Amino acid sequence: YFNSPSASMTFRLSKPWAASVMLQTHGFNAGSVERRLSILMQRQGRPIIGLENPQEQLGVFEKLPAAAQRQLLLATVDQIPEIPQQQKKLVDLYLAEDLEGLSREMRQEFTKLPHEIAQDLENRLLIQRNVHMIQRLKPELEKSQVVFVAVGALHLVGENGFLSSLQKMGYVPKRLDAWAQ
Repeated sequence: YFNSPSASMTFRLSKPWAASVMLQTHGFNAGSVERRLSILMQRQGRPIIGLENPQEQLGVFEKLPAAAQRQLLLATVDQIPEIPQQQKKLVDLYLAEDLEGLSREMRQEFTKLPHEIAQDLENRLLIQRNVHMIQRLKPELEKSQVVFVAVGALHLVGENGFLSSLQKMGYVPKRLDAWAQ
């Protein structure tokens, strides 16, 4: 699956959660999107505030029980042939502004894990992080009427997602391209 000896070695020496993330994101470079957005905001003189740091992101997985990490890796390995199509489907749903579809796909992915592990992972990966990131965002929202926020697509959806949380706080989130018109 990995074309270089160093990538293959890194994969073999990784913890199960890290190996799973490598497999799930192989060929998908979310960092390039983040980099592009950062450059755009810098050019416009807008502040960039991290809603979480890399240690916090990785810590979500690091704190998973060993059995859950193994289950996550096994489920990911079973899905390897489907991963590129799944990535494309999620991007297409996002671009089509189909938040219901994104939510449905997220739930479908969680069904590939034992129920207890899926609930724990959703809680750690999305719900707890959303709460934490919203708390960090609040001071910025209080300072300005318009705040640009970029988060991963799956953080947007659901009862505890970013959009719902912001709406409950009285804000009206808008997609950038709709906002720019």
